[in-house]
Amino acid sequence: MKIIISHDVDHYQWTDHIFKDLFIQKHLFRSHAHLFGGKITVAEYMRRLLLLTNNRQHRLPEIIRFNQAYNIPSTFFIGMNNGLGLSYNYSNAKKIVRIIKENDPDADIGVHGIAFNEMGAMQEEYEKLDAIISGEFGIRMHYLRKDSTTLEHLSSIGYLFDSTTYELRNPYPVGGMVEFPVSVMDVSVVKGKDFNKIRERTLAVINTALQKDLAYFTVIFHDIYFDKGYSLFADWYTWLVEYFHKQGMQFISFRQAIQEMNQSGI
Repeated sequence: MKIIISHDVDHYQWTDHIFKDLFIQKHLFRSHAHLFGGKITVAEYMRRLLLLTNNRQHRLPEIIRFNQAYNIPSTFFIGMNNGLGLSYNYSNAKKIVRIIKENDPDADIGVHGIAFNEMGAMQEEYEKLDAIISGEFGIRMHYLRKDSTTLEHLSSIGYLFDSTTYELRNPYPVGGMVEFPVSVMDVSVVKGKDFNKIRERTLAVINTALQKDLAYFTVIFHDIYFDKGYSLFADWYTWLVEYFHKQGMQFISFRQAIQEMNQSGI
């Protein structure tokens, strides 16, 4: 089983949220609630408040450096439209692409889709990224939203791959596109404050995938969580990567997986 790791870039700067959404207010409320609920330490709480004094929300250079240390070919999904707390504009989306490419020229970049059932809006998101980068690219829907028409629309638009469905299943074709189901996502397993239980939940998913003889195991980790203010998430990602590495599992990108599938006639 080979490992595909990707990152959804939901946030760029704190100021992107002003007059657009309630993310900052929710951040403060959750931080207070987590502190008084015993879910985070005082140090983590102070770190989360300190983050507000620096306008940079993303942790792209940090996550790229970590991935490079383990020879992980990274894929980043970037928003081309706004919705559900993803509030940076197109100009900042271009800056995100530039930051990623400056730190990792070989990184793959795809769309973090907002529209999932309206063909015109979906086409617009594709064209916006197509104007920034060259070549084929993939997509993942924000909040993994989809309906019965989503995948067919994405295929007809021309995406190379999608990774929105959430199930332990091997990749499969949808028209001319390849669908890579998500195997595990940070927010699905990092719950509570007992790291042993978090690890057990994750290992249960991995073991089930091995029992199903999956060829590829797809991981979502949001770059914003690679910070001391979210130590459980950062520690989980670090542990997970080290676990895969110790098990001798190969890290691979969506694009490389498609090449393998084409070569083997899948």
